[in-house]
Amino acid sequence: MTIGRTLGTGPDSTWKPWNYERRLKDAQAVSDFKRKKKIEEFSKNRNDRSKVTTFISSIGSRQEFVPYLEMYVDEVKPEPLHNTNNAWQAWNSDILTSAMKMTGNQDLAKANGNIDALSRQSALAKYLSCLEGTMKATRLAKNVRKWFAERNEKSNKNFQYRFTGKESKIFCWYFAYLCKELKNTTGITQSMLCHVTSLAYSGLCLRNSVALYSRVHITEADIDTLHKQCELYFNCQVLMLGKTTPTAWTIGKAIPYYTSELHKELGYGLGLNSMQGREAKHARLSSYSQNTTRGKRLRWWQIFKHEYMETMWLRLHEPTKLSYRSGCVVGDEAPRPVKKELYIPSWCNSTSCYCGLPLLEAKCDICNSENV
Repeated sequence: MTIGRTLGTGPDSTWKPWNYERRLKDAQAVSDFKRKKKIEEFSKNRNDRSKVTTFISSIGSRQEFVPYLEMYVDEVKPEPLHNTNNAWQAWNSDILTSAMKMTGNQDLAKANGNIDALSRQSALAKYLSCLEGTMKATRLAKNVRKWFAERNEKSNKNFQYRFTGKESKIFCWYFAYLCKELKNTTGITQSMLCHVTSLAYSGLCLRNSVALYSRVHITEADIDTLHKQCELYFNCQVLMLGKTTPTAWTIGKAIPYYTSELHKELGYGLGLNSMQGREAKHARLSSYSQNTTRGKRLRWWQIFKHEYMETMWLRLHEPTKLSYRSGCVVGDEAPRPVKKELYIPSWCNSTSCYCGLPLLEAKCDICNSENV
């Protein structure tokens, strides 16, 4: 994918947002094609599907049917949370693959599915230790252990793990720790060192982008910064890592455009469209319903009473409780923020580098920035 291209409505824009009329035109063209080739409307035959998708691609579209939302489909915007999760999921897969390559096939074979049998100085052992110790990403670490134990039976099986908002925030805070662990591995080659450094820069640009496009309240200056950070992230993915994925394109091109459009239209950022916290809230409400004792008629009354007590009453009567205050907790292996919505940790402005690592020298060996 060529860098330097843009999404917009101007004459110089490479990609232009679809409108409802274009979608209807493309859907009608696909319907006519199916009728001409005598293909059923919802055919699941592989050959038929291949013909249909090839035709859709040939007309420069991805629209097969009339949108169920009809004209309201033009109001659809990129969703920040899932793009963030997908981006960090791909980033983790890349650094895990790098750790596997640095460990070497011979040492991996000797481990025989037992990841604890690896030397503590191996790249994969350092990666896992950082997940479990510094980052506290326990669920992800358990899945890595399980995948490694099964990889001998299914050697071609790639690691699969669906990131949630929790893992994405953890990686925003501690991605530099993973990169530093791999960079300090004995015997690392120059090509792998360059790749890990590129991952560190990509993670820094991604974290800065996430911190901006996840906001509800945003300024014009923030939007300008967002455009730069998203472009840097996309360029790093294409030029330095060789990754051209739909998620990288969405973050690099679509999200800055739609954030700017939403701010011009409503005065808010793309965080207004975020799913952040909704799934967790639904799970919490479901747990409240399991404890109701007043019958079906008063069930919702009791559920919302529980929610009011937790989200409002307790905070009003215990305003000094630690979990309600912003800032960070220090004294562990690494600083930990208390305010959960922070993507850029608060300690980056005190005793640490901008990437989140402790600044022990004049310059950080990961992002090369100075603590000024």
